[in-house]
Amino acid sequence: MKKIEKEQKEVEVTTDILCDSCGESCKTEYGFEYMELCSNWGYGSDKDFQYWEAHICEKCVDEKLNFVKFKKNMFNFKPSLGLGSEVK
Repeated sequence: MKKIEKEQKEVEVTTDILCDSCGESCKTEYGFEYMELCSNWGYGSDKDFQYWEAHICEKCVDEKLNFVKFKKNMFNFKPSLGLGSEVK
């Protein structure tokens, strides 16, 4: 026999993401649009074992990070999963 009980659980929900450059919201009508920059600094650097993270809105990426030569790929989005698969 299967016994079922209902429970209420607290969950964390992201309500907004603010750009770490301009401070504006990264929220759009479709969700959040931002670039996440992460770095684990290794031994031998001036930042030994530090972890850095930043969220940058699309406008700031276009305006302030245009000097970076990013490797860019297109993705096929699967709406049911919300995930992409790389197209080469």
